[in-house]
Amino acid sequence: MKVYILFAHPSKASFNRQVLEAVTQGIQDAGHMYDINDLYETDFQSDMDLDQYQREVGLNPDAPVPHDVTIEQQKVNGADVLAFIYPVWWSDCPAKLKGWFDRVCTYGYAYL
Repeated sequence: MKVYILFAHPSKASFNRQVLEAVTQGIQDAGHMYDINDLYETDFQSDMDLDQYQREVGLNPDAPVPHDVTIEQQKVNGADVLAFIYPVWWSDCPAKLKGWFDRVCTYGYAYL
């Protein structure tokens, strides 16, 4: 089994980082594989630009998808399990993760 982990916390000394380490150790101990995208470490672009916005609101699945989004969609497609590790701030996930959902879950990929 392959797990794709989306990690969203800016601090390397956080409780969430400890959770990430425990989860990855458990995955390894169970004989499975994982890939991590630390959205803060990779500086994932969470803001949707005008071209991507127009693609989404125009509901045109044939319009080009940004390269970084295509890479994320390929990682999702290659995983058997998605895991999200993040703190809850003001009753929601961090903006980096929210932006990941906004940009990666595109029209024609995640919904029609």
